[in-house]
Amino acid sequence: MLHKKPLQKNKLSKTKALSETKSAIKQRLYNERRKQQNLQKDNKKENRMNYMNNYRKRIRADLTSTPKSDEGIPFSNRMDKARSIKKLKQALPITPNKRAVFKLVDDTLCTRSANTHQHKISCLDRLCSECGVCKFSMLPGELDESDVQISWERYEYKNVKVNQKLKQALPITPNKRAVVLSAYVDCNRILKSPGVKKFHDSFEESVEKIAIRNIQDVITSVKHKRNGEAKAALNILTSSVSGENISDRKRATKSLANILGVNSRTLQKGKKIEPKSCIQNTRHFFTRLGKPDPMP
Repeated sequence: MLHKKPLQKNKLSKTKALSETKSAIKQRLYNERRKQQNLQKDNKKENRMNYMNNYRKRIRADLTSTPKSDEGIPFSNRMDKARSIKKLKQALPITPNKRAVFKLVDDTLCTRSANTHQHKISCLDRLCSECGVCKFSMLPGELDESDVQISWERYEYKNVKVNQKLKQALPITPNKRAVVLSAYVDCNRILKSPGVKKFHDSFEESVEKIAIRNIQDVITSVKHKRNGEAKAALNILTSSVSGENISDRKRATKSLANILGVNSRTLQKGKKIEPKSCIQNTRHFFTRLGKPDPMP
């Protein structure tokens, strides 16, 4: 009787690989790749956790550790350090002990009665004759009246319309506003009203610029009107500005037209060209259907 010989492992693996389809091979390779990626992620996470734990341990050890002793420093150097610190403390000015604000207020005002927990309104407004600044605990230098006479004054906030006008008159850009404010602070003129100083224009302008600015103001107020007087005024202004030197040069005509806010064609030879938006009125004739009216 013949016995079958067992197949070897290599032969079995070859036959198994041949029997697998292409899709099964792709799926197996994909699963192996995903396993490797998951292992790498787990290793990174574990390394990060170990690093953070060690970092926290180091910080905790630094906080709980005792400060370094001066055993390694010689005795003479330590004494020099102590002497220098003592001299520095002695050189500092003597300051009084700090007190709370509410305790200072209680010292200045009248004593409260047992039943009430609040001060009187007259005391809070500094109008009471029994309490006030005379009971305030001050330094000896402030109580000394030999050099300067101390005068106590009461200040209040007061809204003035002039200050609001001054704020509105400031320019919008921060650079120009800083220049105006610096000129306002540096001005040495006497105050005529609270919060306001009088200014005089120190800059000078040429006559041509002033004339162009005046013409620009008139044109802006006239050019959108459709009556005959406005058109005549616009024609006169444009003819006075334009000339041979300007009409022959296109660049000068465009720059001047941009300054005045007018179309460049209106400045050519001082003639006004009607814009497209100006439409002439037309008459409409209507015919009546039906019988005519009877003669009288």
